[in-house]
Amino acid sequence: MTRELSTMINLLTVQEHLSNWDFMSSVVHLQSVHLCMHKWLGITPLTASSDKKSLFSKHSKQQLDSKLLYQWMSKLYTNLIAKFSIYFHCILVDNATSCDMKNLSEKLDPDFYLKFKHVLVQLNMECIFLLFDTNGLQDFKGPGYHLPDTPPIELTGLSSYPIMVQYPKDFPLQSHLPSIISVMFSQFFETSNSYLATSIYQVDEKLQCAYYIIPTDPRVFLVGITSTSSSKRHSKVQSVLQDLAGQLRLTHVLSLLKPV
Repeated sequence: MTRELSTMINLLTVQEHLSNWDFMSSVVHLQSVHLCMHKWLGITPLTASSDKKSLFSKHSKQQLDSKLLYQWMSKLYTNLIAKFSIYFHCILVDNATSCDMKNLSEKLDPDFYLKFKHVLVQLNMECIFLLFDTNGLQDFKGPGYHLPDTPPIELTGLSSYPIMVQYPKDFPLQSHLPSIISVMFSQFFETSNSYLATSIYQVDEKLQCAYYIIPTDPRVFLVGITSTSSSKRHSKVQSVLQDLAGQLRLTHVLSLLKPV
């Protein structure tokens, strides 16, 4: 197996495990990508000095293609780490010091948790969070590390839609979840709509709020809550959240891969 193929398989496997909220498998394959790319760099040095060569310097097509592919995979790897950091934010916070989290945040590109904060302030939203759908997922044991003999957990009702991460942390989400999940059932699960091609805007008159629900993976949903008084900014909120969901789907990075 070539180094390119091995790296790509591991990158795609990371994405698969992230979409299933599988912490340990994601960590293992992120480490495999790191090792593959480190070996690749040793075989085909892509140093800073080589980047400074003239546009007219002589390179073989194979060298140029290899360099461009390596750079693209590096970008995908960086974005997968950022995605990992937001999908498992609560686990990382619970097992790291504030100093460690600050250092991690400075290295992330993009820092999705910081983006959540900025979007909330920018759009004057009530809450923004990620919701996970466990229904039909085999052997789900919950997020985090589990011993091999840990039995799967059986979730029903509202508990089968755990919150992955939310901002702000103290927002009372439980009163909103029944309405949100009911809307998801009617718009996503009981229709033939493509998950990743659909977004929902729904007003809850009883709670005086509006919900924006956008899939980022087949089982993961980005949800924003605004007050009904913010309805005048509906288009702006929709646009910003669609862009954020696209970043979590890695849409821009994947679009950069061109045939050679």
